[in-house]
Amino acid sequence: MEGGYHLKGYLGVTTFTNDPKSPLIEDSFILVDDGQILEIGEVERASLPEGAEIREFPNCVAFPQLTNSYVDLSAPLECWMGVSFRSHPTLETYKNVILEGRKYWKDRDDEVVDILKKAVEDCLSLGIGKASFALPWLDDARVFTVPDRVEMFPIPITVGPVVMSEEVEEEMLKAVVEAGQILFVVLDETFYKKHGLFAQYEPHGIFRYVIVDFSFLENAFMKAEGRKGVEVFSEAGVFTKNSVIVHGWGLTDIELDVLAVKNVPVVKTPRFELLVHGGTLSLNEYVGRGMQVNLGTGPFRPNLFKEIEVALLFHQASLRSAPPMRILLELLAKLVFSEGGAIHMGNIPSKRLMRGFDASFVVAKSNRKIKTLEDFALFLMEEFDEQALQLVLSEGKELLMRSDVNHS
Repeated sequence: MEGGYHLKGYLGVTTFTNDPKSPLIEDSFILVDDGQILEIGEVERASLPEGAEIREFPNCVAFPQLTNSYVDLSAPLECWMGVSFRSHPTLETYKNVILEGRKYWKDRDDEVVDILKKAVEDCLSLGIGKASFALPWLDDARVFTVPDRVEMFPIPITVGPVVMSEEVEEEMLKAVVEAGQILFVVLDETFYKKHGLFAQYEPHGIFRYVIVDFSFLENAFMKAEGRKGVEVFSEAGVFTKNSVIVHGWGLTDIELDVLAVKNVPVVKTPRFELLVHGGTLSLNEYVGRGMQVNLGTGPFRPNLFKEIEVALLFHQASLRSAPPMRILLELLAKLVFSEGGAIHMGNIPSKRLMRGFDASFVVAKSNRKIKTLEDFALFLMEEFDEQALQLVLSEGKELLMRSDVNHS
């Protein structure tokens, strides 16, 4: 086979794929050639090409790379923990925290870069192959320089500043388009006067992440329009496949129904929301409507499993019952088996673990026999950590490899 020196075979793993016909393959092999998956199947039926480099992973599980949909670096945690925000978590106090974060990061560009580097390293060590980062808006000249100053990231990331909707002007949007970046917009009633400007750039996929408390806007829109804000925004063309609601706190049933019909995904950050956003976390409302729920990590270390753990503990404490496996599996399915969650930029490869797709997956050692999706869910929640991680492959590149892995 031409180009055989690129061939690598990973043997002995239990593989979770996106293929509904064969979601789990025990004692399998994965054949990779120059960044693409050539074949996946049972080891006993494998016919590996001569010259392929073989690596064995006994008692391991392979699954697609995870996605962290939202890592908030716009303000340090101490800004969010201010008494004023915890006692009055509205859009206005949210904006005040963002402004405090800007003051904190002013003249600390190097620290922002170092923190971003560390966050990406943490993502890699947790098997996260893609992430988006909300950064502080420094000023017009410097806002896009922070990611440019990092020579190379080992995983695909998207970055963008957190801005207020009243700050967004046409020149800013043009700069975002040219830089190929995104905006995290703290949406308020001033958007109503500017929605045409946003709609103009919606096809470019720029108006993506929306941080909003619709309950704060309700009175303003009911007085001016006789309708709820979410309905006005929907008609303005804001809520499309390019829009993502961050946090989604303060949403009513009617507003959730509108977003569900529009197929607008929501990013939840359980630890952050329970700690800062008034102690509420509504996962059942989203999952029950069939909405896509992605996970983010707020201003914490990007450990998605801690987010799931907190969500399940809150469910158990608030409903006085064991959290249904359905919610856990739903969240894990979004993490592991989706096309990458909220970040659907066209130039980022799919994370499916199937024949013909880009080779981007994780291999981790398991102490339990995994035969079902439930087994896999419990493994991720109870066993998976940096020590269990054996291999991280991104587009065929081995970004992390434990030294004790067998080579043939």
